[in-house]
Amino acid sequence: MLRRIVFTALLAGTMPALADGDHCKQLYQQMLTKTSADPDSCIPVIPPTEAFEQCVKPFDYAGARQASHVVMILDASGSMAGQLNGDSKMNAAKREAAKFLNDLAADLPVGLMVYGHRGTNQESGKAESCAGIEMMRPIGKSRRDVSDSIRALQPTGWTPMAASLAYAEQEFGNLPPVKEGVESVPVVYLVSDGEETCGGDPVAAARSLHESGVQATVNVIGFDVDAATRAQLEAISAAGGGQFFPAKDAAALRAHLNAASAAEQSHARFQKCIFENESRANRPIYKALQGFAPCMNRQSETNFAKIMRAQLKALGPEDDKQCGLEISLRIGRDQGEITKPLLKLYNDLLDQQQAARAAARELSVLTALPPKQ
Repeated sequence: MLRRIVFTALLAGTMPALADGDHCKQLYQQMLTKTSADPDSCIPVIPPTEAFEQCVKPFDYAGARQASHVVMILDASGSMAGQLNGDSKMNAAKREAAKFLNDLAADLPVGLMVYGHRGTNQESGKAESCAGIEMMRPIGKSRRDVSDSIRALQPTGWTPMAASLAYAEQEFGNLPPVKEGVESVPVVYLVSDGEETCGGDPVAAARSLHESGVQATVNVIGFDVDAATRAQLEAISAAGGGQFFPAKDAAALRAHLNAASAAEQSHARFQKCIFENESRANRPIYKALQGFAPCMNRQSETNFAKIMRAQLKALGPEDDKQCGLEISLRIGRDQGEITKPLLKLYNDLLDQQQAARAAARELSVLTALPPKQ
């Protein structure tokens, strides 16, 4: 036991030579009898780990990597004024975009970008429209008022998809690069009903965004598009490492966005389940460590060194002259002897804590149930 180890060292012949050795040694041993250091009392009893929850594997809808951030790019160009089943495409897109963003996990940073809502769809308004890209909801800001932010949008101008994707790359550029082994990446959902009309190259822009440091994925939903437009949108999604999804009407748009939202939520639930199992594995050791440092200080300082120093201070003039310096040095040394095994135990517990979390993560993944779609 720690106490026997420590006090064997204290009382054995390991003490350095003292002036008038036998007298000073006996004096030191007498002083020890008045201390109450008990290192064994600091050794924690670690309770059993709580039973783990069996996690459910996530499923994918658009791409094979979970989203770390989501940005929706919404087309508000003039063509979105077109009617589908008695409602404008713009109204349907605004309604479904707001629902999609609000339904995503609360801790998933989202953003909303809009283009085509400024200027006009005439040549006189083209420059303003092509430059009028707006980050209506910055990444990570509260999405509480996202519906209000887009409610007043009206389909007006041109279609600067390339510039919008370049803008998204700039926004994502503030994020740290994706590290090797990291599963999640920023994901863009581009909803559009038309081709690029501002002279940019959206395929090249999507490729640049995907190959940037954050390795973002670009998914495209083509809303009521013709064959030529679909070809360009498919090329954008392919260059952006994502997928293309055709939506012929509002119901199809809703279905795609609901499915994408459900997939992202399944990833969030899976990560939350793993984190909670890691916490279950970590909690017993964490609780054991809470009182460890105070106990270590109490045994080495309060119950040993403080008592020894008080006795040293009370020595008579002759004993102080003969033994004071050597006893003072020995107090410091033996205080370290009490602390040393406790520090080792503390570091061992920290290592066990990390190992327990890693084992919990591995077990959670290995025993996860099949996805539920």
